[in-house]
Amino acid sequence: MDTNSQASSRTKRPVQPRTSLYNIRWVLAHDPPVVFEDASREFIELVRERTDGDVEVTMYTRDEYSERRGGEDISRTELVRALAAGEIEMAHTYVAAMGSIHERLWALELPFLFRDYDHAEQVLQGSVARQLMDELVAKNIRGLTFAYSGGFRIVPSLERELRSLEDFAGLSVRTSGNPVPGALYESLGARAIAAPLEDISTLSAAGAIDAAEITYVRFESSGLNRLFKTVNQTSHSLFMTMMGVNETFFRTLPDKHKQALLDAGTEAGRIERAKALAEETLTKQRCAEQGIDIIEMEPGQRERFQAHALSIADRLAPRFGQDLVDGIRHS
Repeated sequence: MDTNSQASSRTKRPVQPRTSLYNIRWVLAHDPPVVFEDASREFIELVRERTDGDVEVTMYTRDEYSERRGGEDISRTELVRALAAGEIEMAHTYVAAMGSIHERLWALELPFLFRDYDHAEQVLQGSVARQLMDELVAKNIRGLTFAYSGGFRIVPSLERELRSLEDFAGLSVRTSGNPVPGALYESLGARAIAAPLEDISTLSAAGAIDAAEITYVRFESSGLNRLFKTVNQTSHSLFMTMMGVNETFFRTLPDKHKQALLDAGTEAGRIERAKALAEETLTKQRCAEQGIDIIEMEPGQRERFQAHALSIADRLAPRFGQDLVDGIRHS
């Protein structure tokens, strides 16, 4: 039975009307939303079912949450701080934003840390991921799961194909603001421009950037396929997201309900990761059909790029914990 069928069967079960004992405001700052639709639906239904209706989850987009705050815009980093402060009970946002309060999470974006998606799946379902999520408890957030925002990164560029290390020199590249990509691009003679994903079109049109880090899925959903006609398939790091619950709220729950949240988070992450990879394949196919040039380095040049990027990763590893980096690499 597929996920939608499971969710549908749960919805049809007769339940007695009741008032929930615990209400969770969940802000989903995950783009594009389509990648997380099935997973979010499953999470909400699993929590309702496994807590016998005691816990009700209401989901908001970042824009909807901003409206509830009187129209005040809220960045993803500010959202993380709102979660830690207990202004909301749950959030799902980018690892780069979560790293603003616990920088060891930034290690997950080190270049060529993950060999492939199978390796990433093993790590994200294993002890290293659990350790990172548990470490957030000291920041008043409990991690529930890791997911993707499209998977491995690509670098769309306006006027240059990136076929060698030397081709990066002089480029202005939009990044998340995580110091990891900043160090990588600067070592290649490029400029790292920290900016939200939503600003890529504006910055490109203004000539402020020549290229941008993103994923295939976000590339199309943002309409960047109408602006950039070259995609450099670097696949150098994973664009990851994270779901977390406010720890103070979490501690108010009975043990059974705590476990329900943890289990539902694990299942939602698994569903979302699979959906993101399926969407990545479809989006890449559509980009090729639209005449977008997809550039991959020749094997020798890619080996040079990977070796250089790994040297930057090795330089940064002590900042995040060599044990953490080694634990991921050798999983």
